[in-house]
Parts: sequence; C-alpha cells; structure tokens
Amino acid sequence: MYLAQLMLDIQKEDVATQQSLVRDYFIPDYSMVDKDMLHRATMLPAQVPDAHVDLVRAVLAFKANSHGTFTGSAVYHMGSKLCHTCAVPNTEYKFIDGHGCHLARRDIAPGELLTTSYVPSWQLMMSTRKRRQHLREDFFFDCACFACTQVPDYYRGLPCPGCLEAAGLSRDAANGALPEALAAGASPLPGVVY
Repeated sequence: MYLAQLMLDIQKEDVATQQSLVRDYFIPDYSMVDKDMLHRATMLPAQVPDAHVDLVRAVLAFKANSHGTFTGSAVYHMGSKLCHTCAVPNTEYKFIDGHGCHLARRDIAPGELLTTSYVPSWQLMMSTRKRRQHLREDFFFDCACFACTQVPDYYRGLPCPGCLEAAGLSRDAANGALPEALAAGASPLPGVVY
C-alpha cells in the first residue's frame, strides 16, 4: 500500500484502526518490537485533538525522513536535513556499528550543499518520469535536481539487444548506451522499455 493511499484511508477510520494501520505499515514484524514502546507510540494520536491530522503528519514526517537500520528505520536529526539528488550525491548513507552515518563520497567544499539519494542506486537508473513519479508517491515532492531538469534522459528507454534493429540501431553502434537522439525523443520506439 502506498503511503498516500494510507493517508486517505486512515482518515475514515476510528483511532484504534488508525493505530493498527500505522503499525502494520511501518512494523510488519512485531516480534522485533518492544510491545510497551509500540503501545505508547501509537496511543499519542488518541490524546490530541484532530488525531488523524497529527497522525498523518507524524507518519509522513517519519516516512520522508527515516533511514534504514538493521532492524527497522530511524530518524536522525542531521541526516534528515540532507537534500536528495538523482545525480551522483556527495554523501552516501551507511549503517555502521549501530550508527547511521552519511559518509562523503568525494571532497566536499566548505559551504557546498550536502546531497544524498533517497532511493537505492538501481532506481536512479529509471527514466526521469519514473524516478519523479516514485519520489512523488513515496517522498511527496517533485524532484528538481540537475539530473531531472537539465540533462537528456539517458535512462528514458533502452532497447533490448534483440530489438536494436527495429529501433534503427546496430548492436555495435549502441554499445549499451542510449544515443542522445533517442534520449531526447518523445515517441516510443519498438522494443524499448519505458
């Protein structure tokens, strides 16, 4: 279930059902969770006015800012402030010895914006349209990074080797990369996965 759909569905339910939906979304394996902590965390919305609004805000904030750990997810004060890029980020998140760390991938100049990728590297190879759709559905923003707005979409579609002739290319000419003319093209090509 996408989080956006959970938000819409949750508003129609009573507080107990809201709590259950949130627990099921974020913690599918209850065997790993302290039951008392879970109960206290999910009872909070019942104690505030307009519980579903606060609950939805909390769920969205957690989902958009959490980082993976070995046993679940966590929100880090500094780590949640890094900006996303679909281009090569200057930091990379790692969970090391029980700590969430953003490690520099290259030298970072003083004052330079710290960037990371909110998605796994394989998703960065999706077409711009698909990446932006995924980021909108899961992180609630329209990506405007350099890779999404300034460069040709080299991942827009890659013809399979057996379909290169149908796309007007030879196997030797393509060498596994999408030519710029195809990346900028608007019409679908035979054998191309979009």
